[in-house]
Amino acid sequence: MPDFLLTRIDKLIEFGALDQAAAVLDTLDSDAPVLRLRRFDIGLLLGDEHTACQPVLREEPPVGDAAALIFCMARAGQWQEASALLDAAAEENRVAPYLAELLQHFLDGDETLPGASTLLPPPPGTPDPLTWRLREAVGDGLPTLGLPVSYAHADLRGTQGWRAQIEAAERLVRAGALSPNRLLGLYTERRAAASGGIWERVRVVQRLDTALRNADAAATSAALIDAWPQIQAGELEVPLASLYAQPLGQIGLTGEARAIAYRMGLLSEAYETVALGLPAGADAEERFLAAVARGLDPAQAGAMRGELAAAVALAFGPEPPLPEGMAERLAEGRLGEEMLRILMQLGGPGDPRVLAEGLGGLRALGLEDIARRTALESLLLERRG
Repeated sequence: MPDFLLTRIDKLIEFGALDQAAAVLDTLDSDAPVLRLRRFDIGLLLGDEHTACQPVLREEPPVGDAAALIFCMARAGQWQEASALLDAAAEENRVAPYLAELLQHFLDGDETLPGASTLLPPPPGTPDPLTWRLREAVGDGLPTLGLPVSYAHADLRGTQGWRAQIEAAERLVRAGALSPNRLLGLYTERRAAASGGIWERVRVVQRLDTALRNADAAATSAALIDAWPQIQAGELEVPLASLYAQPLGQIGLTGEARAIAYRMGLLSEAYETVALGLPAGADAEERFLAAVARGLDPAQAGAMRGELAAAVALAFGPEPPLPEGMAERLAEGRLGEEMLRILMQLGGPGDPRVLAEGLGGLRALGLEDIARRTALESLLLERRG
């Protein structure tokens, strides 16, 4: 089995893209134990234990994980066999003591454990999906908010309160692992009963959504001005731009609301179309951004302050800088490696030199769309560093 396949699956899980990872594994339908166990983990994180256990219960080849097999045998109604396997595995140290105690409680049908999940302290760090699921099953569940984003899917199962579902959806949308429409559905599910914090964001997004559906330009303008700071506070500019950029661009806004809608449009997939529709009276910063969106030299069109803007101007200027050693690596046929190198560097801290060279490199490789969207997000979301 190629290492890159397992790496790809693990990266999808790390980013919270569990449905995508599951689709890859289900298409492969591999007998490899390591891939079957990854599918088991994904099923547990999605709250779909039935699907999770199907690859584990295949007899050949053995999955090689006693704890997973015990859990799945119990769910399949093979309680005596699971108990016997647990006794043997614990005696042979094939199951860690803490996990063995959790499994014993699970087999015994304990629903609530006083004080702690076991007599032993839990191991430090993030629990693996099975440990996390067993703790939930015996009444000692952990909140997902402090866990990696892949665990947030569990809060979308309908077993959690509305707030927990919204918080989980926001985390997953920020990571690009959930459709913004799913978040909007949660935002508009009911009226917010509390105030402040996340509830204020729910309230202003509901107002904006209602105003747009009613095609009320004045109400939309007021709602957008109120909503934008809340959207920024939640770092949800890009996903909400994908929802609202097009209708906002069609409703005829003016002043501050028009300026916000323009920036939202540049954060959407239709960024180039939005840039082509820039009004004649646009200011220097808007002209600068429009040039970037069209792949033109922004310094010839407008001006924008800041080191990142200067870096973008270099990358889209007449002589864009390139990463050191790029030509040599390409001459050696290392194209894929060079793409990954550039993308990894651009994913780090906002270093203007790295940004200029990375954007120049992407454009030289023909990745113009990625270069433009990266540049626009770097400029419009600069507050994140």
